[in-house]
Amino acid sequence: MKSKIYNKESDEHQLLLDPKHKSSQQDESHQRHESRLEWAESSWIRLWYIISWRWINPLLSLGYKTTLTEEDLDDLPSQDKCSVLYDMIRNSKRDYDKIFNTCRDVFWKRYLLVALLRLPILIAVIAQPLFLYKLVLYITDHQSAQVSPSAPVYSGYLYATGLFSCALLQALFYHQYYFYSARLDLMIRNSVLSTIFAHLLSINTTTLRQVGTNYAMSIVTNDVTKFEEFSKHTLYIIEAPLLSGMTFILLYWINGVWSTVSGFLIFTLLIPLQVILGRKFNEHRKNVVVRTDRRIHVCEELIRGIHVIKMYNWEEHMKKRVGETREPEMASIRHAFVLRAINMGLFLASIPITGFATYVGAWLDGRHLTTIQIFISLAFFSQMRFPVMYSLPVAIEKLVVIRQAWKRIAKFLQLNPKEEQKLLDTDDTQSKGTITLHDASFSWDGHNCCLSLLNIRIEPGSFVGVVGPVGSGKSSLFSAILGEMIQLDGQMNVSNSSFSYAAQSPWIFADTLRANIIFTKPFDERHYRAVLHACCLDIDLTILGPKADLTMIGENGVNLSGGQKARVCLARALYADSDIYLLDDPLSAVDRTVAKRIYDRCIGPKGLLKNKTRLLITHHREYLTQCHQIIVLNQGQMQIQTPRIDLNEQDKKDEEDQQISAAMLDIGQFTASSQSIIVKETSNAQQIRSSLWCTLFTAPPLKTLGLCLTLILLLFGQVLHDGTNLWLALTTRHLRYTKSTQSIHLPTYFVLTMATLFVAIGRSSFFFYQILNGSNRLHDKMLSGLLHTSMRFFESNPSGRILNRMSKDQQVVDETLPEVLFDAVQSLLLPIGFICIILIINLWMIPLVIFLVILFWICFQYYIRTSQQLKRMESMARSPIYGLFTSSVKGLATIRAFKVENDLIKSIASLIDDNTRPFLYLSGTTRWFTCRMDLLATCFVLFPAFAAVIAPNRVDATFLTLTLFYSINITARLQHAIRQSADAYNYMTSVERIDEYGDLPPEEDNGGESGRLIETSTDWPSRGEIRFHNYSLRYQSNEEATLKSLNLVINSAEKVGIIGRAGKSSVFQGLLRLVNRSCIDGEILIDDVDIGRVTLKHLRSRISVIPQNPLLFSGTLRFNMDPLELYTDEQCWKVLEIVRLKETVSNHPQGLHMPIAESGHNLSSGQCQLVCVSRALLRQSRILLIDEATANVDHETDEFLQTLIVDEIKDRTVLTIAHRLNTVANNDRLLLLNDGKVVDFDVPDKVLSHL
Repeated sequence: MKSKIYNKESDEHQLLLDPKHKSSQQDESHQRHESRLEWAESSWIRLWYIISWRWINPLLSLGYKTTLTEEDLDDLPSQDKCSVLYDMIRNSKRDYDKIFNTCRDVFWKRYLLVALLRLPILIAVIAQPLFLYKLVLYITDHQSAQVSPSAPVYSGYLYATGLFSCALLQALFYHQYYFYSARLDLMIRNSVLSTIFAHLLSINTTTLRQVGTNYAMSIVTNDVTKFEEFSKHTLYIIEAPLLSGMTFILLYWINGVWSTVSGFLIFTLLIPLQVILGRKFNEHRKNVVVRTDRRIHVCEELIRGIHVIKMYNWEEHMKKRVGETREPEMASIRHAFVLRAINMGLFLASIPITGFATYVGAWLDGRHLTTIQIFISLAFFSQMRFPVMYSLPVAIEKLVVIRQAWKRIAKFLQLNPKEEQKLLDTDDTQSKGTITLHDASFSWDGHNCCLSLLNIRIEPGSFVGVVGPVGSGKSSLFSAILGEMIQLDGQMNVSNSSFSYAAQSPWIFADTLRANIIFTKPFDERHYRAVLHACCLDIDLTILGPKADLTMIGENGVNLSGGQKARVCLARALYADSDIYLLDDPLSAVDRTVAKRIYDRCIGPKGLLKNKTRLLITHHREYLTQCHQIIVLNQGQMQIQTPRIDLNEQDKKDEEDQQISAAMLDIGQFTASSQSIIVKETSNAQQIRSSLWCTLFTAPPLKTLGLCLTLILLLFGQVLHDGTNLWLALTTRHLRYTKSTQSIHLPTYFVLTMATLFVAIGRSSFFFYQILNGSNRLHDKMLSGLLHTSMRFFESNPSGRILNRMSKDQQVVDETLPEVLFDAVQSLLLPIGFICIILIINLWMIPLVIFLVILFWICFQYYIRTSQQLKRMESMARSPIYGLFTSSVKGLATIRAFKVENDLIKSIASLIDDNTRPFLYLSGTTRWFTCRMDLLATCFVLFPAFAAVIAPNRVDATFLTLTLFYSINITARLQHAIRQSADAYNYMTSVERIDEYGDLPPEEDNGGESGRLIETSTDWPSRGEIRFHNYSLRYQSNEEATLKSLNLVINSAEKVGIIGRAGKSSVFQGLLRLVNRSCIDGEILIDDVDIGRVTLKHLRSRISVIPQNPLLFSGTLRFNMDPLELYTDEQCWKVLEIVRLKETVSNHPQGLHMPIAESGHNLSSGQCQLVCVSRALLRQSRILLIDEATANVDHETDEFLQTLIVDEIKDRTVLTIAHRLNTVANNDRLLLLNDGKVVDFDVPDKVLSHL
């Protein structure tokens, strides 16, 4: 049975590849309701379900009554599923790198459907002012007629009905247009995202290293999301000129040539100004993208290297490093929003400016426009304002941004794929399992040769050992065979063989232990048990608790030891039935006896792989005695090929008689718990807290004053805007009743118009200034919260989840929320102002407004509960997508070696569907709500229009014109205001998610139970004596203690090796206080000072650590050795000489400033480890903690480092965790732990005799 990647039960941590859960997944799929949307679209007789949005009613009802779960959502329509979209892209005749043309060919029919939905809206927009004009003329005619009006009575009803029908038509079609355009954008986004992922799995490793993995993540987190607003904006580029032309013709018919030309002249001059602003915005947008990429890259490194950051007390330095990337990013964002503020100000003031220009044009022509002509002109310009003044510039900006995204995506899709055809050239004369290299040379960058003139033929079923010093090219040889390197010359033939690969740095993904082993293969229990036994993992299962091999493993195997991770990856390689097995030093991280047992059961002549071709990189030369060939590499050259040396007779004793005990295995610290280490991300079902809104607008430096000024400016701008129109109406009405031949007072009109413009620009600028201060405050708070929270948080939360908040959520708060929120506030103030003017003129409408407000509030409460839950579900469903991208990049070589790319593509399609489902139904619920609000808003057109027709002699024509002018604007603006308000409210979930990380509980640093910190001497610890007194440690308060009542003394300058089972790493965790104080009993004293009574900063800065997994940050070698720049270059050169890296560094043109790639990819694992050793030596702490630091180095370097510990750091106290007993055999004493208790603490000979 084929397993499915990512089970939904695990929510965001996504179980990978566990076949036991497939049946439950299928059950869930059957339980999920079929798509009601697809059902409604399947027949024309159900058209009413589409128009009225009845298909979304069941979800809204359920969301209002209870908390929604992912299973409550309907299944996606088949045409919206990512697998279908990906197949459409893949089956197109165009290449991936022409992704824009491909999407155009695939989606043009859907785009045409969206365009047709826009046509009735355009007709209604043009017709509505005409009906208004004819209705007012009808009323005026009735009022001025002495005997009988010239127009029949029924014409008035026709005009009123037409006016109302236009509003109704817009309400119905507008939201259908937006929903289907959003749906099309979602299809484009998903098809592009899946295509990017598929290409990522095929990119040449060399190319990916050159561009950096952060480049790929930036494409996913930033560029792909730009397509979520593609369709709805692009149509305005066609609609805006068409609407302008038709409006010009109608105004020319109503007002004459000069007033129309002058009004249009000003209006059209504003358009190129908007275009210029758009171009400037584009320039800043480019800077924002580049600088955001840099920040996300640093944040990604922060998440990956948090354990090193904490152990070395680099929190403040990393905060500064992120801040250095944040400052230019925020500067570019602020510059972009200055332009956006001008744009928004011009949008608001465009109608007063255009109205003034129209009146002045008529005045210069010697005519005076009537009230009807003025406000009919304003009505036409108001209908043009949104498409032309807002949507057209925004569409241009969006298209520029999308064009940049297309280019970046196309550039990514043009990256060189893995050269399979060249590397996997077949030869019918060779059997599978054969490897032939003839004068083959390989390179990582295409220029510098790393492996040269390799010549060897490996026969099927042979056992080949690969040895050589650190940095000699052993791992590169495996990469070359797998096709991950660039072949410069020669020939290579692997006979179309299948591969199993156990990498030197084990790749573990967040899932069960079983899923990590079977890795998409069908589950064969008998074979599976044999593999567990061969890798000694059957012993681990007895300790894992009731879930056994279904125990959850954290991302990167955080709850596994180094030895366990190596054995799991070896088991994965063995479980796959392959022709060739490439094993990159899998035995270095385990005890020597365990390594021998694994070798005999797996690799040796009697092992599971005895009939398979297997290549083993090892530093244990005793395993080379049974090889058919030995490859000795030195500086990229194959120096020796030794024929088989069969020494089977040497082993007289049956190794299987020797019992492997749990003490010989290195058991991880969390595996005994039955509780999953990955915590479930919960969705807050409550409404957004008011305090979050205050946080955005009360940030320093202005704090509360900034919020007050923002409110004052917003209200003042609206009063000016509506006051100008009211003044204009009252003035023209007065001139009409007095039958004056004078014009209105133009200087007053000009001052009011200019004041409206400047206040509009000023208030938008200040709004953006204040909210960006709040955004930056939230970012800094989140960063500080992450840096100072405990390691437990990072172990129980996948990196994709954390990165989602630091990238996508932060982008929403930085760029999307400010624009949408201001647009919502400005758009909401407009109809509120309109309603206030209408009520001042028509007091009889007050009960109607009260009734409509009550209905609005009821609908809003009914809608918002479901809407917020869907938005949170969508945000959470994004994280697994990022997590799979990140995890796949880390394990790319393993994924390709096992040829599971198609399984991973199915996985990403499933995850994208999980994200699309709440996204699509969120859009549907929003349209349901805004459609009903628009239908309510049509009452403002219906009642005044028909009231005027029924009693034409009881209304004032001027006030009726102003009322109806505002009424049709209420309908147009309210739909936009409600949509933007709903979007802004939903975007506040990103603020909520960021703020949640800002409030993470920090590590305890207040002096423990005593609550008092003490100050130590400046040279503390001067001796390095460590004393454990009744010390117990657990990782969670509800778990069993991992360390139990430790009482021991480690003398000054003593070298102590720590061996045994369960608790070795916990000793280091306790010394560095990486565990919450509430989970600790007893105390640790260093030089008679309780470490719980000193600050974490002081403690960790006095202890040096060499971790088991060497981690380097991108930058320079100098930076990785001394990021705080506390030491001189001479000191750095000295420690490099000590660790034998001086020659390598000296040969580089940049010396100490030689660049280090992401995760140190341009160095071998052994060289990375030596850099970490040099970092610890440079620090010169009195206490040094070593966690199996020699696992990735050759035997000679291992012996050298042991000698180094004796000679160079003989005056320091050294604690060494040992998975291989030979590394601590020369220590002063050995500490043997078993189940967290001290079994023995004595000289090595006595302790080892007890094993």
